[in-house]
Amino acid sequence: MLIYNTPSIKDHNNFPNISIKGMCNYSVKYDSGFTLPKPSDWIFTRKQNLTIDNLIDETNSACIIIYKDGKILYERYGTGYDSTDQLTVFSASKPILSFLLQKAIEEGFIKGEDQHVSDFLPFMRKIGGEELKIGHLLNMTSGLNHDEYGRIFQTLITYYHTDLDKVIRKSNFEYLPGKVFVYKSIDYQILGRCLEIATHKSIEVYLKDKLWGDIGKYDLVLTRDSKKGNERMFGGIAMVPMDFVAFGSMFLKDGLSKYSLDDAYIDRIQKRVVDAPWWGYKNGWWRDAYSLTNVELDNDFFASGFGGQCMVVNPKLNTMALRLGTNKGGVVWHTSLSKLIYLINDKATRERKYITEGIYTAANNKSRVFDIRKIKENMWRLRVYENGRKIRAVKLNIYDDTTVYNSMELDKIYIGSNEKVYYDNGKTIIEELVILERN
Repeated sequence: MLIYNTPSIKDHNNFPNISIKGMCNYSVKYDSGFTLPKPSDWIFTRKQNLTIDNLIDETNSACIIIYKDGKILYERYGTGYDSTDQLTVFSASKPILSFLLQKAIEEGFIKGEDQHVSDFLPFMRKIGGEELKIGHLLNMTSGLNHDEYGRIFQTLITYYHTDLDKVIRKSNFEYLPGKVFVYKSIDYQILGRCLEIATHKSIEVYLKDKLWGDIGKYDLVLTRDSKKGNERMFGGIAMVPMDFVAFGSMFLKDGLSKYSLDDAYIDRIQKRVVDAPWWGYKNGWWRDAYSLTNVELDNDFFASGFGGQCMVVNPKLNTMALRLGTNKGGVVWHTSLSKLIYLINDKATRERKYITEGIYTAANNKSRVFDIRKIKENMWRLRVYENGRKIRAVKLNIYDDTTVYNSMELDKIYIGSNEKVYYDNGKTIIEELVILERN
């Protein structure tokens, strides 16, 4: 951790690793008539005034690729990068592990998402995990005492640890499984171990057999915690960007490879249960992209990783967009790429209208009061009170056309398509807000 400090998209070179050979010779078709919409029409936060020509380098992007109807509409690489570079995608690779789990369920190695984790890792019973299920790991509701955003030092220790099995065994339960969403990569490390035990194969072998042989044109790098240790299954994969596009295109009608996914699998990812913990994350995919209509109906979903690695997939519009880079570069990529997909497909986007300053209360809980104030350009302050006692205070930045949020804590306030105001705490609840007093 002291040597390498901040994780990098070249981190696969800093860890012991293995390569899985690419053997799928898919062909790439291009649409020469496409013009990328101007960034001010779809980019959110600090980089809205960029030109198309300086978009890539000014946002610290390694690449942006847009794929629709079986063709590449746009493919561009940043200075110092090219189309054959292997790049670490961090947690944006979690949907790959989710895919492998689905294959294990189809093959009967795992009974389903309701199977108990202790069937594969018996020691879970000793640390209070009797009720922990595979589905809890998939959806980040395990209840384990890790927090990717709230406990940064713990997160870095896990990222650089040389014995991830030891990290798992030292974990404890902070919440009952299935009750609270907390984003934490340890859940997917445990999920990977369950897969290995269930299939009697390493992740390396199972990934090669069930996925890479069908879609991988180039070599994939899978990192380990030590030379003879465990694969870093929570986000230790590096790949060539076009192969990542090939994976995303499996969710569309016209994929780069011959491999495609059935509608039932995609439907399970898209299904939103708004009053469950938590509607915005499902089976390794995030659901809180740009909202064209409302959170229950929108079709797209995205994979996201440290530093602004982002792939947005919209099966209904048969379009996907990928952005990889050294850091976020001042852009909220998932909402920006999601809106870009709607623009490309001539779908009307929403009028920009941000939250009115004032004092609000929860429509169904008058004891909860929300003080929302704009403190400077593009920044709001939220204070939440319960029975007169302050329980939360965070700063909120622009998220999309109708939403402000805090990226670390996942608090979000947005205007729905019905013009009502909602508060989403990013873990358990969405509350409708009613204004009491305007500032």
